[in-house]
Amino acid sequence: MSDLRQPVQRPRSSRCNRWLVWGVAVAVLYLLSGLAVVEHLPVRLLYDGLAPLAPYRWVRPPASHFGRNEAPLSGTGTIQISATGSEAVSLATDDGQAALIVFKDAVDPRRGEAVAEVAFTPLDPDSVAPPLPGRRFDGNAYRIEGAYRTSHAAVVLRKSATVVLRYPSEATELWRYDGTQWTVVRKEAGVVDASLQIYASTDQLGIFVAAAPPGGSRPALGGWAYGLAALGLVGVVVGILLSRRPRPRRARKGQRRGHREE
Repeated sequence: MSDLRQPVQRPRSSRCNRWLVWGVAVAVLYLLSGLAVVEHLPVRLLYDGLAPLAPYRWVRPPASHFGRNEAPLSGTGTIQISATGSEAVSLATDDGQAALIVFKDAVDPRRGEAVAEVAFTPLDPDSVAPPLPGRRFDGNAYRIEGAYRTSHAAVVLRKSATVVLRYPSEATELWRYDGTQWTVVRKEAGVVDASLQIYASTDQLGIFVAAAPPGGSRPALGGWAYGLAALGLVGVVVGILLSRRPRPRRARKGQRRGHREE
């Protein structure tokens, strides 16, 4: 009689389903962590990854940067306007240190106007106005101005736009010059530590600058966002480790048939 006991073999479909479940789980965790971060960021980071950030370009560099500073770059861009509204567009300086995010229909349409022109000009913030009490400038000021191409009238925003500035050290606030002094832009404001960027929504263009309190700590993303990202990374690592586990050897042909009794 033959021995009916045979090694148990998992069906190939079962193994495939296991890897499929792991893949779906990791993908879901990755998307959740991405959505958690996107809620806090208006745009993709200008500087990300493992490479060090490019040196900050100063209009008037501190003493420690004399001789090795590169002048900041300006920038221009256009916004297309129709009879009902304007297009959504992201504009920035040529070195990426200042950006403006204009959402759909944010620019007020004007009769005879099909294009609005936007210009970025880096400035020394001390030449604009003194910093607010107990604060200091953290980087250049940027004049962000827009004008309708035909009439040259200043652009009017009917929806808020988002200003994004890169800062050199530890900014905590974004300011706008109101004509006499700096004011804090608080609407939907935030800081992205990883890319040294600060952003806020504004209902008018003008001159903006990043600022920081002496020794102050900058706000950060919520811990739950980082937790989801870390959990996603753990899922990836576990999936890799499981994929490297040795597969069980198939039973030899003789073992499947069993040993015949004499």
